[in-house]
Amino acid sequence: MSTEKEILAHILIKMNRIFDDYIALDDKYRRLSEQKLQLERELLLKKEALQQVEEKLKLTKMSQRIPLSHQDQQEIVDRIDEYIKEIDKCIGMLSV
Repeated sequence: MSTEKEILAHILIKMNRIFDDYIALDDKYRRLSEQKLQLERELLLKKEALQQVEEKLKLTKMSQRIPLSHQDQQEIVDRIDEYIKEIDKCIGMLSV
């Protein structure tokens, strides 16, 4: 009879170890899942930043290829000034 109790005790010990291992693995799984999500978010942000830098580089290369005369440069400056004035007007309207 004592052997049956010993066997049951041994089985209970093994079950407790298995349950403890399960809890530890479940915690580890949750932490790794959270870490994966965080890394995916960071990767997405890095990709977006890279895309912005590539776009800026593309625009810079394009602007360097096109030689502008002084008159063309002045027209661009004037146009930008007009846009700024129009934006200021819109902001003023929204503030009221």
